[in-house]
Amino acid sequence: EISTMIRGTYRYPGWSETLKAMADLKLTSEQKLDAKNKSYRQFFGEYLKIAKDETLKAGLARILSLDQNCTAIKNIAWLDLFSDNKIPSDVDPTPIDVLCEICL
Repeated sequence: EISTMIRGTYRYPGWSETLKAMADLKLTSEQKLDAKNKSYRQFFGEYLKIAKDETLKAGLARILSLDQNCTAIKNIAWLDLFSDNKIPSDVDPTPIDVLCEICL
């Protein structure tokens, strides 16, 4: 049983919309990708095929057909998917495992 969840819990307003967006983006995929020496921004940008000249926020909005300022995209940004921090080398290079690393 989980007594706390550090980055957010599902009962807060907007998290159902956020989880649906994350599922629509296939961030729960177990597909192995190249994460070596990549930032979270690079990893998810490449996985989602967002052009280098497009911001991740704009790319997510385009892919999901949502406004850039909607709750789901704000929450995904809050989770730090757009971070320039490097993915730790011991993380399994799948979207779901990288996402879980961010949430811990």
